[in-house]
Amino acid sequence: MSAELEFANLTEAEFHKLLQFSIREYAQNLFQYKECDTKTKATITAKKEILSYVPNGLHSMGHFIYKIVDQTKDMGYIWFSFYKREQHDPLQIFLAYIHIFPSFRRKGLGSKALQLMEKQVRKMGINKIVFYVFKDNQAAVDFYLKNGYQMLKETNGYGAKNQSSRCQMGKELEATKL
Repeated sequence: MSAELEFANLTEAEFHKLLQFSIREYAQNLFQYKECDTKTKATITAKKEILSYVPNGLHSMGHFIYKIVDQTKDMGYIWFSFYKREQHDPLQIFLAYIHIFPSFRRKGLGSKALQLMEKQVRKMGINKIVFYVFKDNQAAVDFYLKNGYQMLKETNGYGAKNQSSRCQMGKELEATKL
């Protein structure tokens, strides 16, 4: 396996496979972390939210949706997009999804994929990446902390009215040195 990762464009079929996979995984998380009280509600919520982000499918403006590859193998997916919470806020990147296939985990590939994304983001002239993670998903929280991301704030997700179920994490990127 090459140590050099790349991001490669998806075909339409690969994109639809990614959508199905990410909806299923997100629905499982919504149910597991108690944001939805039934699996059916979790699936409906996940599908509605994810599809709303990409109204034009793979060609939705401002979305960067890739497979993570080395020279010979597909190793996972990464999806990030332009993000601006308020009109006066500076443009940021929102990491929507990263997934390393199980057979490639625990080999540093997730960290390398984040580094590759950060390099692309710097080239765009953007210096901040943000995303949400389920705060009880300790493995994910630890992974991002290990990669230099910080907890920014806790927030309520769907149906988590009396408790915060997610946290926003982020990272300020250093400017690219010429």
